[in-house]
Amino acid sequence: MDFKRLLIEWPEAISKTGTALTSFGDAIPFSDFALNGELVLFCRSTPDAQGTLREIVHARDINAIKFHEAIPMARFLSMGFQKPEDAIAASFA
Repeated sequence: MDFKRLLIEWPEAISKTGTALTSFGDAIPFSDFALNGELVLFCRSTPDAQGTLREIVHARDINAIKFHEAIPMARFLSMGFQKPEDAIAASFA
């Protein structure tokens, strides 16, 4: 799964908040996001040191997403993640 697909299929049950880590070494805390083709618009609730509230990055430049709240595993399973035993069984099907 790539990050673009993950963002497109983001479940309603998980708030659109977290921190995106980019290939540029940036950590972008976000309170919402929107997509336009291959681009992701991250919205901050407070400005960064340069006063930035919105940041647009290419989806391929997202290396990780950190979550700021404890989210039950079942919600991640709805995003397409699998527990190891399920992933192994699926690979032999």
